[in-house]
Amino acid sequence: MDFCLGGVNTLAQALYKIEATKTKKEAIQGFNYSSTRINTDNKFEFKYGRIDIRASMPSATGTWVAFWLLNKDYSVQNPAAEWPSGGEIDIMEYLGQDKNKILGTPHYGSDLANHRYNSTYYTTTNEGFDKAYYVFSLVWEEDKITWLVNDEVYKTFTPNDTGGQPYPFNDEFYLLISLSVGGNLPVSPIPTEYSAFLIVDFIRVFQAI
Repeated sequence: MDFCLGGVNTLAQALYKIEATKTKKEAIQGFNYSSTRINTDNKFEFKYGRIDIRASMPSATGTWVAFWLLNKDYSVQNPAAEWPSGGEIDIMEYLGQDKNKILGTPHYGSDLANHRYNSTYYTTTNEGFDKAYYVFSLVWEEDKITWLVNDEVYKTFTPNDTGGQPYPFNDEFYLLISLSVGGNLPVSPIPTEYSAFLIVDFIRVFQAI
């Protein structure tokens, strides 16, 4: 499949900076810190294409960044009500304590008891993800998903990889960007280095026309 500039949707062209800071600490739902999540639910939902996100990660240990997609049928306020049967595609996840590693993951399964995921790590041999801009990409086609960093392919996923579970990734999804403090990927320490910044240069979605 060829993707051309004529079919591009530019969701964020200007520079965006998302900050985690101790001065904005707040308790919520039994946790000591809140997190930030930006989403396109009911604003921009799409199926297939190439997604490019150029960004630089925070340096602080205990931060957790995710660029991800959720099925359009999930409510962004309570995706767990439908998850994982509709699917989740993690374009990129990054932990502040692993500055040279990111991972890409699809989540799927007929119900919560049958939840499956397939994670692959990518390790850079260049500057850490907190020291330079990298382009995190997903090429999403019918029955095939490909993950890339700076145009280097490091993972593919097809219906043959689900272990017999339904393949939910031929539906419309919406995009989320999140910066969390702490978390369970794995259980992370609370940052002591503030402020911590996620800087997003652009988000682009290319689709065939």
